[in-house]
Amino acid sequence: MKVMNYKGYGARIEFDAEDRCFVGHLAGIRDIVGFHGSSVDELEAAFHEAVDAYLSASAALDRPPISTNSAVEISRVSADGFSLVLGSEELSVRLSQFPWFRRATIEQLFHVIRPTPDHLHWLKLDIDLAVDSLRDPAAFPRLSSLS
Repeated sequence: MKVMNYKGYGARIEFDAEDRCFVGHLAGIRDIVGFHGSSVDELEAAFHEAVDAYLSASAALDRPPISTNSAVEISRVSADGFSLVLGSEELSVRLSQFPWFRRATIEQLFHVIRPTPDHLHWLKLDIDLAVDSLRDPAAFPRLSSLS
């Protein structure tokens, strides 16, 4: 899945069947910023307006905006794994490939930071992963004895 991207910010998009429109929210920020559109073109324009408004509001409040380039969003949690949204990229984390997360609670999964563009750290689990290991798990042999 591709994530909409504008000025370093990503968005999660859903379709609202009842209102027959697309609904989006900026991903990877602490604030809740939503937008909507009836077509892809309307949605994209509303997304750009939402990002610009977020940046303007952050400047007016004299607080730095948070870029999705450093933020991590967890989504699609299931018995098989979960997804990470890193900026405009969505990566799948399968428990069969990353067994360290098998016993993790939702709260533990959601406490993840991205200290550098190439590194993820789960604070409550004390797990560190290279982003490239999620992109290509076969290139990174497991060092855990968990199976």
